[in-house]
Amino acid sequence: MQLYEYEGKRLFEKYGIRVPRGVTVRSGDDIGAAYETLKSEKVFLKAQVLAGKRGKEGGVILCEGAANTIKTAAYLLNRDVGGLRPIALRMEEAVTVVGEYYLAILYDTAKQMPTLLYSSYGGVDIEEVPTQVIERYALDVRQDSVHFPIPYSGDLWQCFLREDARLVEINPLIKTSDWQWIAVDAKVALDDD
Repeated sequence: MQLYEYEGKRLFEKYGIRVPRGVTVRSGDDIGAAYETLKSEKVFLKAQVLAGKRGKEGGVILCEGAANTIKTAAYLLNRDVGGLRPIALRMEEAVTVVGEYYLAILYDTAKQMPTLLYSSYGGVDIEEVPTQVIERYALDVRQDSVHFPIPYSGDLWQCFLREDARLVEINPLIKTSDWQWIAVDAKVALDDD
């Protein structure tokens, strides 16, 4: 079962993975109040659909100011993104980015074991990244913890194990100008069995 981004971020927070301050809204009537709650001049509006490449499909939009945010949210809630109508919008504070990375744990069916993937080329489709710049680490489900010098790798492993996941992915995992690590996106698929 694939989760929406806001659901995945809720899981990430449960395991100590920092995400941008944000609010999930389901109708245009809630946008103004959500904007005031965030107290951030610039916000990202992110369509909540179970489709990839939302940014390329126009489903992630940077807005500035309340009027622009309200107008853009109404537009985004009433259009298809990747062939799907959004069930909600995630409104998040915009943060200053100094680096984008990729971090994921997935169940490798060929090797029949979980694998941690890490790359300093985040924010793009991982399929487009040369394989030689992707670090891969085989994981053992009998290990309760892992210790890699990669931000959130241990927390993501706990999420993967305890939530019975097939995939937990952060793309991008960003480093901010004040040296904080934040999971800007969340892709989570849980085992249906």
